[in-house]
Amino acid sequence: MRQISNAIIYKNWKILVVDKTKAEGKTLTILPWWKVDPGETYELALQRELEEELWVKSRVWKILWEIQWDSPTSQITSNVVFFQTELESEDLITTQEVCNPRYLSSQEILTLETTTELTKNIIRQLLQYKDIK
Repeated sequence: MRQISNAIIYKNWKILVVDKTKAEGKTLTILPWWKVDPGETYELALQRELEEELWVKSRVWKILWEIQWDSPTSQITSNVVFFQTELESEDLITTQEVCNPRYLSSQEILTLETTTELTKNIIRQLLQYKDIK
C-alpha cells in the first residue's frame, strides 16, 4: 500500500493549493501531498517535500484525519494522512513538479474546474471539521 502525506495549510481562512501537471499535460489543482519514502514518518515526508518542492520550512501541528483511498485511475490503494501545517515563510518557490502555489477560499477550490474530486471531497470534510487552529 502506498503511503501519502498531505498538508492542510491555512492563511487568513484560505487554504494553500498547488497545480501539478500530469504526464499527458493535464493540470490538476490539489492540496500539497507527497509519497512517504521507506523508513520515513508521514511528518518527515511532508516537511522534506515542502522544502524540496516549495523551498519552505514547515511545522506540523497535528493529524487532522487519516483515510484509505482507492485511486479511480489505477489499481493503487493509498493510506493518506492529513496534517494541519504551518509554513515558516510565505516566499514559495515553484519547481518543475509543483507550480502556482496560492491560497484560495474553500468555495473557490470547490468551483475550480481543475480541482480533483479527491481534493473537493477533502475540502468538504474540512468544512465540517471544528478544531482547526
